[in-house]
Amino acid sequence: MNKAYTPFGIYFSNLRKTRKQSITEAAKLLGVSIAYISSVEHGDREIPSDWRTKIPSIYNLNDKEVEELNTSYFETPSSKKISLSDIEYCFTNMINNLFEGEEKEKMLEELKKRLNEFRN
Repeated sequence: MNKAYTPFGIYFSNLRKTRKQSITEAAKLLGVSIAYISSVEHGDREIPSDWRTKIPSIYNLNDKEVEELNTSYFETPSSKKISLSDIEYCFTNMINNLFEGEEKEKMLEELKKRLNEFRN
């Protein structure tokens, strides 16, 4: 019986196919087994958070593709846990897109300050 792909699984599978890359090649690039990739794509394993930085680098993703990757990551049920680095990434991108100049720098500094309160 074929299991359904997760939103991330669909995104990553389509990415590989458009790049004419097999799951075997993807596994080698990500340093995991074929079974591991399959398990992540089907939601049997949580998506490694470092894949959100590895995949854009490995596949040379443009901004739109990175946004699609992140959307699929957060829409996938197995990725319910959100780390402080995920929060920092999201808010930093939002601030960078919404503010400019001194206001942007002030907002980024405030974000760092608040996140450090949680880390300590």
